[in-house]
Amino acid sequence: MRHNNNPFNIRTNPNNKWVGKVPDNTEPFEVFTELDYGIRAGFKLLQNYNTKYGINTIEKIVHKFAPPFENDTHNYIKTVCNMTGYNSTEELDLTDKDTLLKLTAAIIYVEQGVYINPLEKTYNRFFT
Repeated sequence: MRHNNNPFNIRTNPNNKWVGKVPDNTEPFEVFTELDYGIRAGFKLLQNYNTKYGINTIEKIVHKFAPPFENDTHNYIKTVCNMTGYNSTEELDLTDKDTLLKLTAAIIYVEQGVYINPLEKTYNRFFT
């Protein structure tokens, strides 16, 4: 993983006011002061996809988050589905803790090639 505490590889956008974001970052990817903030941003990103854009299937999430011009989207979707047990077009409740944790773990694995645990500790820190 890059040393930016950003396991989702969220691209830098000055309009995003992520909690724990390093200000005035000029790198292509956001930098967070600690890993928990990077994970929190991933949780929030997935929830925002659902609430703001109605994006709540693995297929739609991956196409938005990891578009085909930058990624092997087909294999990305396949890996996330295999890891979570969800179908690519199944509508997911991204407010459900277990669903969000499974999806987050799978996306981080695809992005970084590692499992990050305990995601539940990070979730509980910010959402309970």
